[in-house]
Amino acid sequence: MAAIPEVIEVHATTGDADLMAKVVARGTADLYRITNEILEIDGIERTSTAISILELMPPRYDGLISRLSEQESRPALGAVTCRSMRDPTTGAVNVCNFAAPAMSRFLARAHGSACVHRRSPGI
Repeated sequence: MAAIPEVIEVHATTGDADLMAKVVARGTADLYRITNEILEIDGIERTSTAISILELMPPRYDGLISRLSEQESRPALGAVTCRSMRDPTTGAVNVCNFAAPAMSRFLARAHGSACVHRRSPGI
Protein backbone atom coordinates (compact mmCIF):
# COMPACT_ATOMS: atom_id res chain seq x y z
CA MET A 1 0.00 0.00 0.00
CA ALA A 2 2.98 2.28 0.49
CA ALA A 3 3.24 2.58 -3.30
CA ILE A 4 -0.24 4.15 -3.56
CA PRO A 5 0.12 7.90 -2.83
CA GLU A 6 -3.53 8.31 -1.83
CA VAL A 7 -3.05 5.87 1.08
CA ILE A 8 -2.00 8.23 3.87
CA GLU A 9 -2.25 5.91 6.93
CA VAL A 10 -2.43 2.17 7.58
CA HIS A 11 -3.26 0.65 10.97
CA ALA A 12 -3.39 -2.94 12.22
CA THR A 13 -6.80 -3.49 13.83
CA THR A 14 -8.77 -5.86 16.03
CA GLY A 15 -12.07 -7.36 14.96
CA ASP A 16 -13.13 -8.56 11.53
CA ALA A 17 -10.57 -6.54 9.56
CA ASP A 18 -6.79 -6.97 9.66
CA LEU A 19 -5.91 -3.47 8.44
CA MET A 20 -7.51 -0.06 8.27
CA ALA A 21 -6.22 2.29 5.58
CA LYS A 22 -7.01 5.98 5.47
CA VAL A 23 -7.10 7.25 1.90
CA VAL A 24 -7.83 10.57 0.25
CA ALA A 25 -9.90 10.68 -2.92
CA ARG A 26 -11.38 13.40 -5.13
CA GLY A 27 -14.77 11.73 -5.17
CA THR A 28 -16.51 8.37 -5.30
CA ALA A 29 -15.12 7.46 -8.75
CA ASP A 30 -11.59 8.18 -7.53
CA LEU A 31 -12.24 6.17 -4.37
CA TYR A 32 -13.38 3.27 -6.57
CA ARG A 33 -10.09 3.50 -8.53
CA ILE A 34 -7.99 3.57 -5.33
CA THR A 35 -9.94 0.65 -3.85
CA ASN A 36 -9.27 -1.41 -6.98
CA GLU A 37 -5.55 -0.56 -6.74
CA ILE A 38 -5.56 -1.82 -3.16
CA LEU A 39 -7.41 -5.00 -4.20
CA GLU A 40 -4.65 -5.75 -6.75
CA ILE A 41 -2.10 -6.14 -3.91
CA ASP A 42 -1.21 -9.79 -3.19
CA GLY A 43 -2.79 -10.93 0.07
CA ILE A 44 -5.68 -8.46 0.07
CA GLU A 45 -8.92 -10.35 -0.50
CA ARG A 46 -11.60 -7.73 0.07
CA THR A 47 -12.22 -4.19 1.27
CA SER A 48 -14.92 -2.38 3.18
CA THR A 49 -15.36 1.37 2.82
CA ALA A 50 -16.59 4.06 5.18
CA ILE A 51 -16.65 7.67 4.04
CA SER A 52 -16.16 10.56 6.45
CA ILE A 53 -18.80 13.14 5.59
CA LEU A 54 -17.96 15.76 8.23
CA GLU A 55 -15.13 16.26 10.73
CA LEU A 56 -16.89 16.79 14.05
CA MET A 57 -13.73 17.20 16.12
CA PRO A 58 -10.31 18.01 14.65
CA PRO A 59 -7.20 16.35 16.09
CA ARG A 60 -6.34 17.80 19.49
CA TYR A 61 -3.42 17.13 21.80
CA ASP A 62 -3.37 19.75 24.60
CA GLY A 63 -5.53 17.70 27.01
CA LEU A 64 -3.55 14.53 26.38
CA ILE A 65 -0.23 16.28 26.85
CA SER A 66 -1.43 17.87 30.11
CA ARG A 67 -2.55 14.46 31.38
CA LEU A 68 0.78 12.87 30.44
CA SER A 69 2.72 15.59 32.22
CA GLU A 70 0.52 15.16 35.34
CA GLN A 71 0.98 11.38 35.31
CA GLU A 72 4.72 11.80 35.24
CA SER A 73 4.59 14.32 38.12
CA ARG A 74 6.00 17.08 36.02
CA PRO A 75 4.88 20.65 35.67
CA ALA A 76 2.94 21.57 32.55
CA LEU A 77 5.25 21.58 29.57
CA GLY A 78 3.79 24.65 27.88
CA ALA A 79 1.49 25.36 25.00
CA VAL A 80 1.40 23.36 21.82
CA THR A 81 -0.34 23.89 18.51
CA CYS A 82 -0.74 21.06 16.02
CA ARG A 83 -2.10 21.39 12.53
CA SER A 84 -2.95 18.63 10.09
CA MET A 85 -1.18 19.74 6.96
CA ARG A 86 1.49 18.59 4.55
CA ASP A 87 4.85 20.04 5.53
CA PRO A 88 6.61 20.99 2.26
CA THR A 89 10.11 20.08 3.47
CA THR A 90 9.43 16.76 5.18
CA GLY A 91 6.07 15.61 3.81
CA ALA A 92 4.83 15.06 7.38
CA VAL A 93 1.10 15.22 7.93
CA ASN A 94 1.15 16.97 11.34
CA VAL A 95 3.27 20.03 12.08
CA CYS A 96 3.47 20.86 15.78
CA ASN A 97 4.91 23.98 17.34
CA PHE A 98 5.66 23.96 21.06
CA ALA A 99 7.29 26.06 23.73
CA ALA A 100 9.19 23.61 25.95
CA PRO A 101 11.96 21.29 24.63
CA ALA A 102 10.59 18.28 26.56
CA MET A 103 7.29 18.55 24.63
CA SER A 104 8.71 16.63 21.65
CA ARG A 105 8.68 13.35 23.61
CA PHE A 106 5.04 13.82 24.57
CA LEU A 107 4.04 14.71 21.00
CA ALA A 108 5.74 11.58 19.73
CA ARG A 109 3.55 9.54 22.11
CA ALA A 110 0.43 11.44 21.03
CA HIS A 111 0.69 10.89 17.29
CA GLY A 112 3.91 9.15 16.40
CA SER A 113 6.51 9.88 13.78
CA ALA A 114 4.19 11.46 11.21
CA CYS A 115 4.84 14.80 12.88
CA VAL A 116 7.38 17.57 12.56
CA HIS A 117 8.17 19.09 15.97
CA ARG A 118 9.31 22.70 15.93
CA ARG A 119 10.30 24.61 19.03
CA SER A 120 8.65 28.03 19.01
CA PRO A 121 9.38 30.12 22.12
CA GLY A 122 6.69 32.64 21.17
CA ILE A 123 3.65 30.36 21.58
